[in-house]
Formats: sequence, structure tokens, C-alpha cells
Amino acid sequence: MKYQIRTVLKPHAFVFGIVLLFITATDARAQDIEVYTDSTAQVIRGFGAAFIEFWQPDLTAEQVETAFGLGDGKLGFSVLRLGINPNPNQWSENLEAAQKASELGALIFATPWNAPQDLLKAKINAGDPDTVDVNKYDAYAQHLRDFNTFMENNGVNMHAISIQNEPDFAESWTGWSSENMVQFLRDHAPSIGARIMAPESFQFRKDFSDPILNDSLAAAHTDIIGGHIYGGGNSSYPLAEEKGKEVWMTEYLLNLNTGNISTPWDEFTDEERWEETMEMLRTVHTSMKSNMNAYVWWYLKRYYSFLGDGQFREAEGRVTKRGYAFSQFSRFVRPNDVRIHTFGPIGRGFLRVNVTAYTDPQTQKMVLVAINDESTEKEVNFIVDDLTSATFNRYITSINQDVERLDDVVVSGSTFSVTLPPQTITTFVSDAISVSSDVLPEIPVNYGLEQSYPNPSNQHTLINYQVPTGAAVSLKVFDVLGREVATLVDGHVTAGYHQVAFDAADLASGVYHYVLNADGHTLARQMLLIR
Repeated sequence: MKYQIRTVLKPHAFVFGIVLLFITATDARAQDIEVYTDSTAQVIRGFGAAFIEFWQPDLTAEQVETAFGLGDGKLGFSVLRLGINPNPNQWSENLEAAQKASELGALIFATPWNAPQDLLKAKINAGDPDTVDVNKYDAYAQHLRDFNTFMENNGVNMHAISIQNEPDFAESWTGWSSENMVQFLRDHAPSIGARIMAPESFQFRKDFSDPILNDSLAAAHTDIIGGHIYGGGNSSYPLAEEKGKEVWMTEYLLNLNTGNISTPWDEFTDEERWEETMEMLRTVHTSMKSNMNAYVWWYLKRYYSFLGDGQFREAEGRVTKRGYAFSQFSRFVRPNDVRIHTFGPIGRGFLRVNVTAYTDPQTQKMVLVAINDESTEKEVNFIVDDLTSATFNRYITSINQDVERLDDVVVSGSTFSVTLPPQTITTFVSDAISVSSDVLPEIPVNYGLEQSYPNPSNQHTLINYQVPTGAAVSLKVFDVLGREVATLVDGHVTAGYHQVAFDAADLASGVYHYVLNADGHTLARQMLLIR
């Protein structure tokens, strides 16, 4: 079954009538879901949750294994969000969990809620929000750098450091204006010595992140645009993609008990809690369709979360129903998988059936995640472009099932049909698929230039960059006076992800700029050399 979309310039009532007739005619039949194997979207960095040691119950090594391990009964998380305590003497309190997650291959980033008290601006009025004194930005950068160094020295390779949690929601923690965050990123971010995330606003507010992206130097010093989706913001971000930035959803929670303390969590029915879990799954789907590279929930361990904390019938450390549901994404869609585009289903009765597809460029495996949030079962036809054969393992979570293995789906040809039970999430995991094209390469969709690592360095550093098409590329290093001091790349480069080593043995200590030029695109970053 194929569909064509036509633009018809007719009076609205007439057009609505045509659409209504079309939907009614197709409602009773199975719906098609097209999977376009050669049309790639974003690279997935992972799925995970937060462990904030100054608020969340402790995590044991066994609980970290349950959350970040793979296999039956485990959740397969690949991202851990830490909190940066304003008191360095307490940094060791989340170290054990971070070390264990790091051993299991998780990407770890950290976020401050409050800046150290001695770095805050003096208040004019008692009710003024806390904010970092502009004259102490260098000390605040050193504070973040010290945390990064502490973790690195204890075996935890930090993927990124965030500047501030929800700078636009400063009633309970340190606040920032968008102008001050841009200034900090411009002048101080490189000295932190890590990938930088910003602004982590409350609703992915563009009035906080657009100024960063529209300032060339602040943008050059920012690797990841992070944000939360409380009340909005769960949508694509073309400006961030245009600037070659990854976009991460870094906090969200749903809790029926919030603001309704008269009804304890364990008095809500299983059906009410499952309905809210299905709502959570819709937000994950929307984030993926919006080209976000990662989805990070709030607390990892809490009665309304993924591991129970001993409250409201949720046993200590045990995987919750919500955890199993989330793992239908996190356990099977793995870091560096690439989302591929899908279309459908359409038609009345299928509006809450949502499907995303992913492929592993190295193994040629495919993952399909199908959410049927409708109240009745739905028959769907998966049409996978160029597919010739495959076997899909099938897993389902429902109000009564926890990642239950169903019969495999054996496919000969490009189409297979399945029935999705109501109020369920089903994940299909293929073996190495056979398609008519030879390879599904991992090709980036944007130009990108990452922060050198390590930074600062005393001689050797690595620089990663990416180009979505083959192009003439130059990558050069300049001193603060604009003089070229090194040429690292100068010639044609194939599409993909690339890494180059830089040996600065002949250069003096100081700040240097490295500039990527490729097919009319120019990206620049700073590095710090310390002898």
C-alpha cells in the first residue's frame, strides 16, 4: 500500500471532507510503515538517567550493574548524569557509582546546581536570585575544571561538563542570564578542559540557546546543546543542527504523586501508572524523531523511576515497570547507532502508533521500536527498503509483561506484518540484515569539530572532526596573533568521522586556535598548551 501526498488548493471544508473520506476508507485495514534504510538522521549517543548524590539515595555497585549492564533483567543504560556539588570535599560521594558506570562503558556528564558560595554576586535585595559574580568567572571555570580533573584522576573519563542546571529557573539554585552565559562560554569555557554542554534550560528555551549558537566564539566553545522538556521544547532544533551541535534531552520526569500528596504513589492503580509510563515513552519517541542524540531521565533510582528505592511498594534496587518500558529503547538502541527515517502509519485509529528505526553501521543490525498507545490492537506492515531477508528478535513490555521475548519474525523479502497489542511497546532487533546495497555507512549529517583532548595538554592532543560529504578539507592551527603554526589536514577527505593527532613539541605555552574549513563551512575552537 503506497500513499501520495498532494497539495490541493481548495476551500477548507472541501479539503477536510476529502481527507475524512480517505481516513475512513483506510481505517479498517493494516497500515504501512515505510523504513528508509539509506536515509539517515542523527547518531544516537544513548539513554540514561541521573544520579545526584546530594539528593538521590545511594547506588550500590549491584544497582549500577543492573542499570548499565546488558542482558535479561538489566536496563542497558549508556548515559549517566552526575551533579557537581559546590563543596569539593563531597565529590567522592558519587565516585563509586560513576566508576562502575564508566567501567560498563557509560558516557558520563556532570551538571552543577549551585556555585560555591564565595563565587556568588553580592545581593542588593534579600530576594534576589543567586548568580555567579562576573569578576569571578575564572574561578568558577577553575571549580568546574577541578571537578573534571578529580573524576579523571579517579578513572572516570568525563564526556562533558555542563555550565549550569536550568539557569532560567533560579528559585532554588544558581541562575544565569543568557548574556552572561554567552560571556562565560566565550571567555572561560576552554580552560575547563572538557567538552562543554549548555544551557540545560528548563524548557529547551531558544532565548537561552540561540544566543550561544549565534555567537561564533561561544558556539565554538560549546559541544552539546542540552535542555529539559518540562512543558515544552521537545522538538527539532534546526539552528543547533546547522551549527553542527549535538542536541541532548538531559532531564524529565513524570510522577502522578507530584503536587498531590493526598494520594500516595501506591494508591494509584497499576493502570494509572502504566498510562503515565506510556506518556513517558511518547516523549522518548518524540525526542528521537526530533533528532536528539540522547535522552536522559531524572533520578535513576526512585519509586516513580527505573529502580525502586524502597518506598510505595517499589522494592529497593528492583527494576520497576517503568524501567522495563524504558529499556525497550535503552537496552537495544545502542551508542553510535544511527536513526533512519520512517513514514507512517497514517489514518484514524493509528494516531498514537509511533515507530522509530535505527541501524548499527558496523554490524548492519536494525532495531525497530513500535509504541501502540491506542486502546485496541493494530496490524501494521513494515516495508523496509532494499531488505531481502532478516530475522527479528521481538520483545514486548505491557502492563503485564516485562521485556518478554516473543516469537522471532522471519522475513523473506522487504515486507512483514505484525499485530501490535494495545498499550504496549515492542522492539524488533534484527540479525545482520541483507540489503541490496552493500553497506550502510556511518555518515554524519553535519560538519563538526570537537574540543581537542586532552585540553589543556603539555604536548600531544587529539582532534576529532566530521564531514557529511567528501570534500577538500583544511585543518590548521594558529596562535593568538593569527599566525599559522601548523597544518594538520590539507586535501580531500572522505565523508565520515576523522581524528588527527597534534604534536605541539615546538610551541610555547599559551592559547591556540584550530580552524576547520570544508566545502565552505568554517568551524573553530581553542586549545590551551601548558608546559
